[in-house]
Amino acid sequence: MTRLTALVFGCVVVLSSCGSDSPTSVSDGEETDGDGSAESQSIDFEIVAYGGPIDVSCGSVVFPDRNIDLGIYPVFIDHLGDFVPDNFREEFDLEWEEGLKDVVLREIEHTGTRIHLFGMVPGAADGRAHYREIAFDLRGDEWRMDIWGGCRPEVKVNGFGIGELRLDATNQPTASTETLTLLVTERACASGELPVGRAIAPVVFESENAVDVLMLIEDSRGHAECPDNPSFPLTVELEAPLGDRVVRDISVEPPVELAWPIPTRPSELSIVIEGAPPDDGTANVFAWTGTQAGALLLESQGWSEFAGWIQAWSPADEPRVISGFVAACGADGCAEECEGEACVAADRPLGPECSAGYEPMEGFDSTITISYANQTCTIDQQLTPIP
Repeated sequence: MTRLTALVFGCVVVLSSCGSDSPTSVSDGEETDGDGSAESQSIDFEIVAYGGPIDVSCGSVVFPDRNIDLGIYPVFIDHLGDFVPDNFREEFDLEWEEGLKDVVLREIEHTGTRIHLFGMVPGAADGRAHYREIAFDLRGDEWRMDIWGGCRPEVKVNGFGIGELRLDATNQPTASTETLTLLVTERACASGELPVGRAIAPVVFESENAVDVLMLIEDSRGHAECPDNPSFPLTVELEAPLGDRVVRDISVEPPVELAWPIPTRPSELSIVIEGAPPDDGTANVFAWTGTQAGALLLESQGWSEFAGWIQAWSPADEPRVISGFVAACGADGCAEECEGEACVAADRPLGPECSAGYEPMEGFDSTITISYANQTCTIDQQLTPIP
């Protein structure tokens, strides 16, 4: 059986050197609420210095330097399709036409028994560096797939996770700023708790043009659930006044400038499905236009007990039309028969579709609810201000 290695889509930095030699220090702050303002409860954190190695990986590839330099690897000049097994041919052809053919694959390894390829995806939609990793092993006289997927660079520090950074909305940085206040949110699962009792290690690089910050948080001890983690402020003492230098979170690649005024996050578009088709052998379907347009069949036997959130796009930065309808299924059901465009073309015997247009509105999230009852469906859109 072909083994496909799942690659986690992370995002993070290209760093390999130790922490800054500067006297930059960090002190603790107070817990913040959702809008970034500090509450009155004082929190004591254990701030430590970190001088160990910082590895950067993407998928199974580890890069030892501060920059990912694919130029040190030779370009793969053979035809990739010659190594794809027959049971993956259809998926390979689809991905090839959808852009894999534009990725310049480099040879991490190329021997008589193993081919390991890596390449950057041009023009990643979210502006972050996005890579493809592919590997095959020769078993007997047949090439077998070992890795097929995408990844983004991740900081790897033994014993530590990453804290994502924002500027504190109540402490505007100026040219004379020597104490920089940052809001930190732990990325890893931490049961929704602050990292009290765990070490926090800032890594700061100051240069002529930038103050680059990487915030390391000691891993949780034992099992941790994954609700949203609270933010908390920490202050960083700079070697010199900030001046016209930018402040960057280098836990992502490319680094993210922490802009002022603090921009509102992109809108999110959520879809909620309520009710169920009226008969067995029919199914709820919803479809959407825009980038990567498609459709999703929900359940071949109806959703009589379901009402809730089902999918969100973030950022929802383009107009879309969201449609819902009831489709007929075949004798063997339709869960495996109706995907994407096939769903859109499905037979619709139980009334017209309902649809609503989505226009992104700065500062607002949008929830579109599709409700099924009897032989029709209705659709409603609700806007919610972004905190």
